Amino acid sequence: MNLGDREILTDLLLGAKHISTCYHHAILEAASDRSRNVLMQLHNDELNTHRQIFELMYTRGYYQVEPARAAAAGTYATSVGMGMGQQAGMAAQQMISPGMAGQNYYGMQGQNIPGMPGTYGATGR
Repeated sequence: MNLGDREILTDLLLGAKHISTCYHHAILEAASDRSRNVLMQLHNDELNTHRQIFELMYTRGYYQVEPARAAAAGTYATSVGMGMGQQAGMAAQQMISPGMAGQNYYGMQGQNIPGMPGTYGATGR
């Protein structure tokens, strides 16, 4: 099987997204400032790599971007103007349906979050 430029660049872009997500999670879990700073620099480097791959794909027509609709742009402007408390509450209402509390992005149970229903920490284990 021969892979073309589009397939190779798509694979690189997806890999950069995955690595960036892993760095993000590692930064959140870093115990020391030194570790956090190193991870943040690596994460920024990966974000720059992702941007370069995206720009190359976009200029070659491999990555299509739809312009934002007026309604979506208005929603974004409204959410930016909100306070952090309002934003967090609204996000929780929109994104977490009953029975999903404690589940991560992939729908799996969370990891030991004390007091949060549906996680290991809530049962005291």
